[in-house]
Amino acid sequence: MADLLIGIDFGGTHIKVGCFDEALRLHKRGSVATEVDMGPTLVVDHIVGAITALLDCTGHKLGDIRAAGIGIPGPADYQAGILINSTHMPGFRNTPLRQMLIDRLHCPVAFNSDTNVACFGEFTAGAGEDVDDMVFFTLGTGIGCGIISHGKLIQGATGSAAGVGHVIVYPEGEPCNCGQRGCAEAYASAANTARRARAAIEAVVLDIARRAEAGQRFRQRHGDAGEGRRVAQRVLARFGVAQLHHQVEKVLRAVGLERNDELLVVDAVGVRRV
Repeated sequence: MADLLIGIDFGGTHIKVGCFDEALRLHKRGSVATEVDMGPTLVVDHIVGAITALLDCTGHKLGDIRAAGIGIPGPADYQAGILINSTHMPGFRNTPLRQMLIDRLHCPVAFNSDTNVACFGEFTAGAGEDVDDMVFFTLGTGIGCGIISHGKLIQGATGSAAGVGHVIVYPEGEPCNCGQRGCAEAYASAANTARRARAAIEAVVLDIARRAEAGQRFRQRHGDAGEGRRVAQRVLARFGVAQLHHQVEKVLRAVGLERNDELLVVDAVGVRRV
């Protein structure tokens, strides 16, 4: 038995899997489309198929897995291993996802929120391993937050102590998938930030065209660069994490790139692709 560890990131658009040894060295990773419309049983088939493909590439089999862990979008009963509901996966209601995976993988399966899992992973073996206090944001299909305080992951009674995606930041603001208006997720998720960026760029282009028709002159090579910078600053302003750097040793932001299925981990040092 090879004592392999399997990590599963269960996202709204993609499922990412990784195969590790006991020293947390990555042997192989892969990704498949989630296809949530197919329902829980077929999505679990996707997960197991992706894991089997990884094992085949490394010369292993399912019996070599010592344990697996999955990070999922909530809300969920993390102790029972049940995905209660998700605004991004409407077909998953009270789904016993952990038990479904145990039945297929024949090994223990740890079950937690995707943000808590990512936060603890960076703290244990990534950009946060040099600190004891950190805050970790995920910006992808949704928005999440994980907190490490004095070297421990803060989870709360339901495992969602740091959940910020559906905190209302602008009453009567933009509509959110959860049915509320003005949620943080409606503004700061990667998907909604891209949407707002496109709208802002379109508005600037129209404004430049109107001014051009009126006879105003612009920089021929780069356009109105100053206006472009101002648009970017307005859009990215809602990525801001005010005052947190005064309370913790490190603030990390993981931004999902939908086009090429990459994840960027951003901290004070720079950007790392994972």
